[in-house]
Amino acid sequence: MDQRVSAALVATPTGDRAKVFISYSRKDSDFAQMLSAALAERGFDAFLDKTDIAPGEPWKERLAGLIAAADTIVFIVSPDSIGSTICTWELQEGERLSKRVIPVVARRIADTDAPPTLSRLNWVFLADGDDKDAALATLNTALYTDLAWVREHTRIGELARHWDMQGRGKGANLRGAELEAAERWLDRRPANANAPTNLHQDFIRASRRAATARQRYWVGGSLVVALVAIALAAFAEISRRQAETQRERAERTLTLATATTNSLVFDLAKKFRYAAGMQASMIKDILDRALRLQDQLLGAGEANPDLRRSRADALMETVDAFDTR
Repeated sequence: MDQRVSAALVATPTGDRAKVFISYSRKDSDFAQMLSAALAERGFDAFLDKTDIAPGEPWKERLAGLIAAADTIVFIVSPDSIGSTICTWELQEGERLSKRVIPVVARRIADTDAPPTLSRLNWVFLADGDDKDAALATLNTALYTDLAWVREHTRIGELARHWDMQGRGKGANLRGAELEAAERWLDRRPANANAPTNLHQDFIRASRRAATARQRYWVGGSLVVALVAIALAAFAEISRRQAETQRERAERTLTLATATTNSLVFDLAKKFRYAAGMQASMIKDILDRALRLQDQLLGAGEANPDLRRSRADALMETVDAFDTR
């Protein structure tokens, strides 16, 4: 046995083994059991309908499930398997799912008796008189050839089958990195590997369409959010400018009122300086009220230097008025 193959077999995790479906006639049961045990020793999970189908279970549906889940079909060639209706159906089911098929000869048949599905393939001869170890090594190498591709063929095929059974809805689609990996797998088929089925291709294409639709929806949603944000920003700017205009208008009104009050205080003080017949207390009361109004107006906003100077002038005039009295 090839040493690289042997190393790969040792390293194969028990829970992650490549799966082999063995198709055989009941008259070749002993051979099938021997082959199943040999494959298990080499790191494969081998399915036999004798042991893997429970009593009373619908056998055809169960066999179809086992074949779909298998990475490779090993067809045990004998006169009885070639003439078996069930074996023929299993072979046809494998062909429908584009499964890799490896014929293993248990008992020789005439070349003309081989069905077209088998006649175009390379056979492994394990009949009486053949070198058993060499034949098993050849089978082992064949099973490991392009194994990564074959296992992905099975995995995507199973996903596609469930997607098809569910009415080809959007829920089972591939997404993200898994979708990209499936597309790369589709583009990088090895020269002699089993071809992807139409279902494989439909499933991957549908997944890409769904991903594109989700991306468009996301971009559209993001655009709507961006437009709303821009609209809110524009509204906020308009509101700010309107508030600024209102503030400037209020400040102009306040400035005008303050200037008018300062002028009024100044004029009153000037007139009261020489007013005759008015009591000083009355004049003081009037001027105090005017000065308080000045203070209120100046305290209501940021007065410019001119307003403060006019206020100072009014105060000075008020002081002079009382001094004159």
